[in-house]
Amino acid sequence: MPKTFLEKKVLVLDGEWPSALAIVRSLGKRGIPVSVGSSRPKSLAAKSKYCSDHFIYPDPLFDVSGFTKTLLDHVHKDAYELIIPVTDLTICPIMKIRNQVEAIVPVAMAPNDKLAIVLSKSRTGELAKAIGIPVPYTWTLKNVQDLRKIEEELSFPVVIKPDSSKSWISEDFGKDLSVSYAFDFGELEKKATSLLEWNPVVIQQYVTGEGVGMAVLAEEGKIKTAFQYRRLHEVPLSGGPSSYRISEPIVPEVEEYVSRLMRSLSWSGIAMIEFKRDCKTRALYLLEINGRFWGSLPLAVAAGADFPYYLYEFMVSQRRNFPRTYKTEKRCRNIEKELEWLKTVLFRKKTENPIIKYPTYSRILIDTFRFLNPTECSDTFSFTDPMPGFQDIYNIWGSLVAFAKKRIIYMRELRRMKKIKKDPKTLFEKVDQIKKILFVCTGNVIRSPFAARYLEQALDRNRESIFIDSAGLDTVSGRNAHPNMIKKAKEIGLNVKSHRAVLISDAMVRKADIILVMEIKHLVMMNQRYPDSMEKTFLLGCFSEDNLMEVPDPDLEKDVIFETCFTQIMNSVKVLALRLNGNLGTI
Repeated sequence: MPKTFLEKKVLVLDGEWPSALAIVRSLGKRGIPVSVGSSRPKSLAAKSKYCSDHFIYPDPLFDVSGFTKTLLDHVHKDAYELIIPVTDLTICPIMKIRNQVEAIVPVAMAPNDKLAIVLSKSRTGELAKAIGIPVPYTWTLKNVQDLRKIEEELSFPVVIKPDSSKSWISEDFGKDLSVSYAFDFGELEKKATSLLEWNPVVIQQYVTGEGVGMAVLAEEGKIKTAFQYRRLHEVPLSGGPSSYRISEPIVPEVEEYVSRLMRSLSWSGIAMIEFKRDCKTRALYLLEINGRFWGSLPLAVAAGADFPYYLYEFMVSQRRNFPRTYKTEKRCRNIEKELEWLKTVLFRKKTENPIIKYPTYSRILIDTFRFLNPTECSDTFSFTDPMPGFQDIYNIWGSLVAFAKKRIIYMRELRRMKKIKKDPKTLFEKVDQIKKILFVCTGNVIRSPFAARYLEQALDRNRESIFIDSAGLDTVSGRNAHPNMIKKAKEIGLNVKSHRAVLISDAMVRKADIILVMEIKHLVMMNQRYPDSMEKTFLLGCFSEDNLMEVPDPDLEKDVIFETCFTQIMNSVKVLALRLNGNLGTI
């Protein structure tokens, strides 16, 4: 039997996030049925008593086509009056199938052409400058050559931002890209080059100050209601998502800038605009526009600025007048991030990083004791809806356990490698039996392909009888070999220009007789992904005759670091080749 209008629900996506939970609670308390979609079985929003049902979709970061197909199938089978995607992770794929989805049910998203502007940090900055809104001094890079052109203009430290926080190079492989910082040109080159593999990079002057955000609901550029807050704690301390924030009165200067942006975009829907207020000059600088619900949404709802319900009324009931008042001085925390903040500030390390400003211990004590203040709230805990809070505790505990397990594996593998290094008899006996060797590093563009080709060259009579391959644990298949690796290989008579990175696979691991990795962290990753392979997985450095076991990733460091890396690899591979050639005596 088809569902009636009254039985229709709202579908909230990205159920893993506290902001999705805030939406479910907001609508559920108003008697609006809510369904939750997420890529994880145990999502926060799905644990809410206000969630009527929950479905799982493939992670859009790694399976875009699977996500879009599952979403379309789901909205065809059920009756919804509105879909609310909460993060860019679902918004970006939906933009591509928007017409198909909206033929069935409305989607709470601004028009695609407006979203394309705010999803791009470079286009957002260009818009702001065009309408007279201050932004930090900015450069946009499309390739490494662009970086060289601006070298003389730079003043460090600088902020390195991906032009878009989510990027896909195919429907099966995407990446969540984060903001970082550089304190010299070498560090900038390293980090920017890595990001340029995914999308353009925005370099910005670093502004020291406090984060200020204003959230709005607008219609064709006209603000219907607004809410302002200030970040009290950020994770990491150098700048990032807020773990603790406070609502405050709307500042006319902030509202004027936001109004100007909304009018220029002719924006309709929800948005949160983020600024940094310089601690010395008190000048405001635009950082970015979030064309969606934002991470600290629970604070707005707790303060009485009920944006999820306002958006529902705006889109479903065509309401146009909304309250403009809310509680100021309301505080809200993200417990998981607050624990991370507390760990950082309590176990502080000496640093010359000018970005890091540790709070005083008295301030830490005051902010910590505020946990006991019943007027403060958290992103997930609620006495009237407790299960998401328990799920949050479970997730935090799971993260701590995972970290502990990883550390235990690290120490265990370190001891195992030290034992083998000291007495390599067992390792050499295994080498005598092998026919297939797999070299593994992180990106498969420097160390593992160099080791594989160098071993091929070093083998004599066994060249045809031993199969040699290489792969990366965290790479994009098809990446070109690093120029420094190509250069070094050419010096010793190897041609590796045609090498393309390969992501490690189950089949490669299964077929290999021995797997040689570069660092202890690779042993940890192999243990977590392929625990059955550990009896045949070792550090390449166990073959070297010096005391060095690991071959660190030179990435984009100076040439001397590359040379050390290649020397370590060659020293180890020579010993391996001698054994394979039958020229190495009893150890």
